[in-house]
Amino acid sequence: NENIIDVLKLVVTLMNEHPPSMIPAFDSKLGIRTVMKLLGSESETIRLQTLKLLGFFLQKSTFKRKSENMSTYNLFSLISDKLSIYSHDFSMSLYNTLYDILVERTINQ
Repeated sequence: NENIIDVLKLVVTLMNEHPPSMIPAFDSKLGIRTVMKLLGSESETIRLQTLKLLGFFLQKSTFKRKSENMSTYNLFSLISDKLSIYSHDFSMSLYNTLYDILVERTINQ
């Protein structure tokens, strides 16, 4: 899990600092599938970093790319289904990250 957390932190940082190259690469490599898989993790830190990655992807993406990825597969419903498995561990930082995704103002803290 430590390796996954380190890799997620690196990818989140790269997504934030270099969106012109990271956004298309993330999209072409089907990064949304990885996000959905990692949201099923038992570790809240992994779920939190995964949501931040998704937040930066959505914040920096074009409208067309957002709508293709989120609306086509109804990903907001899938995210809520994945997170409802661990609803007893729903912390304030997870709530804040979901809010940041909603308003498209994700921060890297």
